[in-house]
Order: sequence, then C-alpha cells, then structure tokens
Amino acid sequence: MKGTNTFEGAGYLIRRLQQEIRNDMDKTLGRYDLTPPQFATLLTLKLKSEASNADLARASFVTPQTMVRIIANLEAAELIKKKNDPVHGRILKIELTEKGEKLITKCQSLVGEHIEGKILKGFSKTEAQQFKDLLSKSLKNF
Repeated sequence: MKGTNTFEGAGYLIRRLQQEIRNDMDKTLGRYDLTPPQFATLLTLKLKSEASNADLARASFVTPQTMVRIIANLEAAELIKKKNDPVHGRILKIELTEKGEKLITKCQSLVGEHIEGKILKGFSKTEAQQFKDLLSKSLKNF
C-alpha cells in the first residue's frame, strides 16, 4: 500500500498486539505459577475432555516435544492426571484434577476479563464485534 511503512502494516501491528498480550498473560498467570502454554493446555482439557498430545501442542502453540514437558510439569503440580484408556491399554488419557479444574476456572475468568478487556478497551460493542469478525475473516486466509 502506498504510504504504509512496515511499522504501520497490519502484520506488524498484530504481532505487537500479540507480544503485549503475551507479556500481560505472563504477569497475570505468573501469580498462579502458570505459563501461557500451560494455561492453554489446561483450558483445552477443560473444554475438550479428551485430547492427544498433538492436540494439546497445537492448542498451546508449542511442539509435541515441548508438550511432553508441559504435561510432566502440570502432572507434578497435580493439576492433571493420566489414566489408561479402558479400550486401548497403551493409550494414556489426560484429564484435569479437581485442583486443575479450580485453577483453570479462576484463571480463565481472570484472563478473559483482564486481557480481553484491554484488547477491546475503547471499542463500542459493535466495534468489538466487528474487530473480532474481521480477525476471524483474516484467519480464514491462512
């Protein structure tokens, strides 16, 4: 586009927003000794009771190898537990513990209100919906 430099481009602005969101999430979730990928993992398990390592990795924006470490840390913190699949004995299922359920519910509310509030601050209800619709529309291009 004529007159647009890289610092005004949509991609640059989206990346800056993403970085600000990540920094804010690090601070917000850090109070509960959670990282954003751990939060995404717990949230995925809350919303989808069964998930594979690959599913969890995709939802958390990490590699499957990194997800193995995340799962180990969440299990050590007693936020998740593994159990054998009743049909396929070698398959492990991962589920939230009661402690994990309570923590993700608290953090989901906190992140939802705090981060979403910052992103949409100053937008009217209509503008907020338009913004989300436009982002969704743009995502379909990838």
